[in-house]
Amino acid sequence: MGTGEPKAVPVFTSQSPRSERCPQIRNRSSINAKANAGFRLLTSVYLVTRQRPPTALPQPRRWLGVSRQIAVGALWFWWRDPKQDRTRWAAWAVISFAAVAAGWRFFPRYYFQLLPLAVLAGARGFALLGRRRALAVAALLLVPLIRFGPRYALLARDLIAGQPSHWVDAAMDRDSRQAARLARQWSAPGDTLFVWGFRPELYVYTGLPAATRYLDSQPLTGVPADRHLTDSQPVESEATSARRAELTGTHPTFIMDGLGSLNPRLAIGAYADLRPWLANYQEVARTDLTITYRLK
Repeated sequence: MGTGEPKAVPVFTSQSPRSERCPQIRNRSSINAKANAGFRLLTSVYLVTRQRPPTALPQPRRWLGVSRQIAVGALWFWWRDPKQDRTRWAAWAVISFAAVAAGWRFFPRYYFQLLPLAVLAGARGFALLGRRRALAVAALLLVPLIRFGPRYALLARDLIAGQPSHWVDAAMDRDSRQAARLARQWSAPGDTLFVWGFRPELYVYTGLPAATRYLDSQPLTGVPADRHLTDSQPVESEATSARRAELTGTHPTFIMDGLGSLNPRLAIGAYADLRPWLANYQEVARTDLTITYRLK
Protein backbone atom coordinates (compact mmCIF):
# COMPACT_ATOMS: atom_id res chain seq x y z
CA MET A 1 0.00 0.00 0.00
CA GLY A 2 1.43 3.40 -0.99
CA THR A 3 1.05 6.47 1.11
CA GLY A 4 0.06 8.76 -1.80
CA GLU A 5 -3.44 9.75 -2.77
CA PRO A 6 -5.36 7.02 -4.58
CA LYS A 7 -5.63 7.54 -8.31
CA ALA A 8 -9.02 8.23 -9.74
CA VAL A 9 -10.31 5.37 -11.82
CA PRO A 10 -12.88 6.21 -14.49
CA VAL A 11 -16.16 4.43 -13.87
CA PHE A 12 -18.44 3.85 -16.83
CA THR A 13 -22.04 2.92 -16.33
CA SER A 14 -24.82 2.04 -18.69
CA GLN A 15 -25.81 5.70 -18.55
CA SER A 16 -22.42 6.90 -19.86
CA PRO A 17 -22.24 7.94 -23.50
CA ARG A 18 -20.93 5.19 -25.75
CA SER A 19 -18.03 7.41 -26.85
CA GLU A 20 -16.86 7.58 -23.22
CA ARG A 21 -17.17 3.85 -22.64
CA CYS A 22 -15.34 2.98 -25.85
CA PRO A 23 -12.47 5.22 -27.10
CA GLN A 24 -12.58 3.44 -30.45
CA ILE A 25 -16.10 4.73 -31.01
CA ARG A 26 -15.01 8.23 -30.04
CA ASN A 27 -12.16 8.12 -32.54
CA ARG A 28 -14.44 6.68 -35.20
CA SER A 29 -16.96 9.49 -34.60
CA SER A 30 -14.21 12.07 -35.02
CA ILE A 31 -13.12 10.46 -38.29
CA ASN A 32 -16.71 10.33 -39.52
CA ALA A 33 -17.21 14.01 -38.68
CA LYS A 34 -14.11 14.96 -40.64
CA ALA A 35 -15.16 12.77 -43.54
CA ASN A 36 -18.61 14.36 -43.59
CA ALA A 37 -17.08 17.85 -43.54
CA GLY A 38 -14.81 16.92 -46.45
CA PHE A 39 -17.73 15.46 -48.36
CA ARG A 40 -19.78 18.62 -47.86
CA LEU A 41 -16.84 20.72 -49.08
CA LEU A 42 -16.42 18.60 -52.22
CA THR A 43 -20.18 18.72 -52.82
CA SER A 44 -20.17 22.53 -52.56
CA VAL A 45 -17.26 22.80 -55.00
CA TYR A 46 -19.03 20.46 -57.42
CA LEU A 47 -22.27 22.44 -57.28
CA VAL A 48 -20.46 25.75 -57.78
CA THR A 49 -18.44 24.49 -60.75
CA ARG A 50 -21.51 22.84 -62.24
CA GLN A 51 -23.57 26.02 -62.03
CA ARG A 52 -20.78 28.33 -63.16
CA PRO A 53 -18.75 27.48 -66.26
CA PRO A 54 -15.01 28.14 -66.12
CA THR A 55 -13.91 31.62 -67.15
CA ALA A 56 -11.11 32.29 -69.60
CA LEU A 57 -9.65 28.78 -69.79
CA PRO A 58 -7.12 29.78 -72.53
CA GLN A 59 -5.27 31.88 -69.96
CA PRO A 60 -2.57 29.22 -69.25
CA ARG A 61 -1.48 29.43 -72.88
CA ARG A 62 -1.42 33.22 -72.72
CA TRP A 63 0.51 33.17 -69.45
CA LEU A 64 3.10 30.82 -70.88
CA GLY A 65 3.29 33.05 -73.95
CA VAL A 66 4.87 35.89 -71.96
CA SER A 67 6.84 33.52 -69.69
CA ARG A 68 8.11 31.10 -72.30
CA GLN A 69 11.75 31.61 -71.37
CA ILE A 70 10.94 30.51 -67.80
CA ALA A 71 9.00 27.54 -69.15
CA VAL A 72 11.92 26.49 -71.36
CA GLY A 73 14.33 26.66 -68.43
CA ALA A 74 11.95 24.70 -66.20
CA LEU A 75 11.49 21.98 -68.79
CA TRP A 76 15.27 21.72 -69.31
CA PHE A 77 15.74 21.43 -65.57
CA TRP A 78 13.17 18.63 -65.42
CA TRP A 79 14.88 16.73 -68.24
CA ARG A 80 18.54 17.26 -67.38
CA ASP A 81 18.61 17.12 -63.58
CA PRO A 82 17.20 13.75 -62.52
CA LYS A 83 18.96 14.04 -59.15
CA GLN A 84 16.31 16.42 -57.90
CA ASP A 85 13.30 15.05 -56.05
CA ARG A 86 10.81 15.21 -58.88
CA THR A 87 7.98 14.02 -56.67
CA ARG A 88 8.20 17.14 -54.53
CA TRP A 89 8.42 19.43 -57.56
CA ALA A 90 5.43 17.70 -59.16
CA ALA A 91 3.45 17.95 -55.91
CA TRP A 92 4.29 21.65 -55.66
CA ALA A 93 3.10 22.16 -59.24
CA VAL A 94 -0.17 20.34 -58.60
CA ILE A 95 -0.85 22.28 -55.40
CA SER A 96 -0.04 25.59 -57.08
CA PHE A 97 -2.30 24.94 -60.03
CA ALA A 98 -5.05 23.79 -57.69
CA ALA A 99 -4.79 27.18 -55.98
CA VAL A 100 -5.08 28.87 -59.39
CA ALA A 101 -8.17 26.87 -60.30
CA ALA A 102 -9.86 26.91 -56.88
CA GLY A 103 -12.24 29.72 -57.80
CA TRP A 104 -12.95 28.21 -61.25
CA ARG A 105 -12.15 31.61 -62.77
CA PHE A 106 -8.85 31.80 -64.65
CA PHE A 107 -7.73 35.42 -64.63
CA PRO A 108 -4.10 36.33 -65.42
CA ARG A 109 -3.23 37.50 -61.91
CA TYR A 110 -4.24 34.13 -60.47
CA TYR A 111 -1.24 32.58 -62.23
CA PHE A 112 1.09 34.48 -59.91
CA GLN A 113 0.61 31.42 -57.71
CA LEU A 114 2.81 29.50 -60.18
CA LEU A 115 5.62 32.05 -60.30
CA PRO A 116 7.73 30.84 -57.33
CA LEU A 117 7.81 27.31 -58.70
CA ALA A 118 8.40 28.45 -62.29
CA VAL A 119 11.15 30.93 -61.41
CA LEU A 120 13.12 28.49 -59.25
CA ALA A 121 12.84 25.66 -61.75
CA GLY A 122 13.57 28.02 -64.66
CA ALA A 123 16.63 29.49 -62.96
CA ARG A 124 18.04 26.02 -62.35
CA GLY A 125 17.34 25.14 -65.97
CA PHE A 126 19.21 28.22 -67.18
CA ALA A 127 22.22 27.19 -65.11
CA LEU A 128 22.19 23.80 -66.80
CA LEU A 129 21.74 25.10 -70.35
CA GLY A 130 25.26 26.35 -70.84
CA ARG A 131 26.23 29.77 -72.13
CA ARG A 132 25.19 29.46 -75.79
CA ARG A 133 21.84 27.81 -75.14
CA ALA A 134 21.09 30.26 -72.33
CA LEU A 135 21.74 33.22 -74.64
CA ALA A 136 19.42 31.74 -77.26
CA VAL A 137 16.63 31.25 -74.73
CA ALA A 138 17.23 34.72 -73.29
CA ALA A 139 16.49 36.10 -76.76
CA LEU A 140 12.88 35.14 -76.10
CA LEU A 141 12.78 38.13 -73.74
CA LEU A 142 12.54 40.28 -76.85
CA VAL A 143 8.93 39.12 -77.27
CA PRO A 144 7.52 40.81 -74.12
CA LEU A 145 9.92 43.74 -74.66
CA ILE A 146 8.46 44.42 -78.11
CA ARG A 147 4.92 43.71 -76.93
CA PHE A 148 4.86 45.83 -73.77
CA GLY A 149 7.94 48.06 -73.98
CA PRO A 150 6.39 50.89 -76.05
CA ARG A 151 3.67 51.42 -73.43
CA TYR A 152 6.27 52.00 -70.73
CA ALA A 153 8.13 54.37 -73.04
CA LEU A 154 4.96 56.41 -73.53
CA LEU A 155 4.38 56.53 -69.78
CA ALA A 156 7.97 57.68 -69.18
CA ARG A 157 7.58 60.39 -71.83
CA ASP A 158 4.45 61.75 -70.17
CA LEU A 159 6.07 61.72 -66.73
CA ILE A 160 9.18 63.52 -67.98
CA ALA A 161 7.08 66.10 -69.80
CA GLY A 162 4.88 66.58 -66.73
CA GLN A 163 1.71 66.00 -68.74
CA PRO A 164 -1.28 63.76 -67.90
CA SER A 165 -0.73 60.17 -68.91
CA HIS A 166 -3.20 58.38 -71.15
CA TRP A 167 -1.91 54.93 -70.25
CA VAL A 168 -4.92 52.62 -70.42
CA ASP A 169 -3.82 50.59 -67.38
CA ALA A 170 -4.20 53.67 -65.18
CA ALA A 171 -7.49 54.90 -66.68
CA MET A 172 -9.63 53.95 -63.71
CA ASP A 173 -7.23 55.52 -61.25
CA ARG A 174 -7.23 58.78 -63.25
CA ASP A 175 -11.01 58.75 -63.23
CA SER A 176 -11.08 58.16 -59.45
CA ARG A 177 -8.80 61.13 -58.87
CA GLN A 178 -10.95 63.35 -61.09
CA ALA A 179 -14.19 62.21 -59.42
CA ALA A 180 -12.67 62.80 -55.99
CA ARG A 181 -11.64 66.36 -56.93
CA LEU A 182 -15.21 67.11 -58.02
CA ALA A 183 -16.67 65.57 -54.85
CA ARG A 184 -14.38 67.62 -52.63
CA GLN A 185 -15.83 70.79 -54.16
CA TRP A 186 -19.18 69.84 -52.65
CA SER A 187 -17.95 68.35 -49.36
CA ALA A 188 -17.68 69.83 -45.89
CA PRO A 189 -16.22 68.65 -42.58
CA GLY A 190 -18.26 65.81 -41.12
CA ASP A 191 -19.47 64.51 -44.49
CA THR A 192 -19.42 60.76 -45.17
CA LEU A 193 -19.21 58.56 -48.24
CA PHE A 194 -20.59 55.30 -49.60
CA VAL A 195 -18.99 53.81 -52.72
CA TRP A 196 -21.00 51.59 -55.06
CA GLY A 197 -18.71 49.26 -57.01
CA PHE A 198 -15.23 48.25 -56.00
CA ARG A 199 -13.38 51.55 -55.93
CA PRO A 200 -11.74 51.75 -52.46
CA GLU A 201 -9.34 54.45 -53.67
CA LEU A 202 -12.27 56.90 -53.70
CA TYR A 203 -12.29 56.92 -49.90
CA VAL A 204 -8.61 57.87 -49.94
CA TYR A 205 -8.77 60.48 -52.69
CA THR A 206 -11.87 62.22 -51.26
CA GLY A 207 -10.66 62.03 -47.65
CA LEU A 208 -14.21 61.15 -46.58
CA PRO A 209 -14.93 58.43 -44.00
CA ALA A 210 -17.13 55.45 -44.80
CA ALA A 211 -20.77 55.92 -43.85
CA THR A 212 -21.68 52.22 -43.65
CA ARG A 213 -20.04 48.94 -42.85
CA TYR A 214 -20.22 48.09 -46.55
CA LEU A 215 -17.17 49.53 -48.28
CA ASP A 216 -18.26 48.38 -51.74
CA SER A 217 -21.22 46.81 -53.53
CA GLN A 218 -20.13 43.15 -53.62
CA PRO A 219 -22.14 42.04 -50.55
CA LEU A 220 -25.10 44.06 -51.83
CA THR A 221 -25.22 42.66 -55.37
CA GLY A 222 -23.73 39.23 -54.85
CA VAL A 223 -21.47 39.73 -57.87
CA PRO A 224 -17.72 39.45 -57.15
CA ALA A 225 -15.53 42.36 -58.15
CA ASP A 226 -13.31 40.17 -60.31
CA ARG A 227 -16.08 40.00 -62.91
CA HIS A 228 -18.72 42.61 -62.12
CA LEU A 229 -17.48 44.92 -64.86
CA THR A 230 -18.71 42.50 -67.53
CA ASP A 231 -20.99 40.02 -65.75
CA SER A 232 -24.15 40.61 -63.73
CA GLN A 233 -24.88 37.07 -62.54
CA PRO A 234 -24.77 36.90 -58.73
CA VAL A 235 -23.16 33.99 -56.96
CA GLU A 236 -25.22 34.64 -53.83
CA SER A 237 -28.65 36.25 -53.68
CA GLU A 238 -30.37 35.13 -50.46
CA ALA A 239 -28.89 37.74 -48.12
CA THR A 240 -28.19 40.57 -50.57
CA SER A 241 -31.69 42.01 -50.36
CA ALA A 242 -31.50 42.06 -46.55
CA ARG A 243 -28.16 43.87 -46.75
CA ARG A 244 -29.61 46.42 -49.17
CA ALA A 245 -32.50 46.97 -46.76
CA GLU A 246 -29.90 47.64 -44.06
CA LEU A 247 -28.14 50.08 -46.38
CA THR A 248 -31.33 52.12 -46.81
CA GLY A 249 -31.24 52.81 -43.08
CA THR A 250 -28.01 54.78 -43.46
CA HIS A 251 -27.60 58.36 -44.66
CA PRO A 252 -24.18 58.96 -46.25
CA THR A 253 -23.61 62.50 -47.44
CA PHE A 254 -22.22 61.27 -50.74
CA ILE A 255 -22.80 58.20 -52.88
CA MET A 256 -20.29 57.55 -55.63
CA ASP A 257 -21.40 54.99 -58.19
CA GLY A 258 -18.21 53.70 -59.77
CA LEU A 259 -19.85 50.68 -61.38
CA GLY A 260 -22.99 51.78 -63.22
CA SER A 261 -21.15 53.49 -66.09
CA LEU A 262 -19.18 50.30 -66.71
CA ASN A 263 -22.02 47.83 -66.22
CA PRO A 264 -25.45 49.52 -66.30
CA ARG A 265 -27.19 46.34 -65.15
CA LEU A 266 -25.41 46.69 -61.80
CA ALA A 267 -25.88 50.45 -61.43
CA ILE A 268 -27.16 51.49 -58.03
CA GLY A 269 -30.34 52.85 -59.63
CA ALA A 270 -31.01 49.50 -61.29
CA TYR A 271 -32.17 48.00 -57.98
CA ALA A 272 -35.85 48.73 -57.34
CA ASP A 273 -35.49 48.38 -53.56
CA LEU A 274 -32.83 51.12 -53.54
CA ARG A 275 -34.62 53.66 -55.73
CA PRO A 276 -36.71 55.27 -52.93
CA TRP A 277 -33.53 55.66 -50.88
CA LEU A 278 -31.60 57.01 -53.86
CA ALA A 279 -34.40 59.54 -54.48
CA ASN A 280 -33.11 61.43 -51.44
CA TYR A 281 -29.96 62.24 -53.41
CA GLN A 282 -29.20 64.44 -56.38
CA GLU A 283 -26.45 64.04 -58.93
CA VAL A 284 -23.80 66.71 -58.46
CA ALA A 285 -20.91 65.46 -60.60
CA ARG A 286 -20.11 62.95 -63.31
CA THR A 287 -16.97 61.63 -64.94
CA ASP A 288 -16.52 58.98 -67.59
CA LEU A 289 -16.66 56.17 -65.01
CA THR A 290 -18.16 57.66 -61.84
CA ILE A 291 -21.44 59.33 -60.89
CA THR A 292 -21.49 61.32 -57.64
CA TYR A 293 -24.71 61.89 -55.68
CA ARG A 294 -25.17 64.20 -52.70
CA LEU A 295 -27.83 64.07 -49.99
CA LYS A 296 -30.52 66.69 -50.70
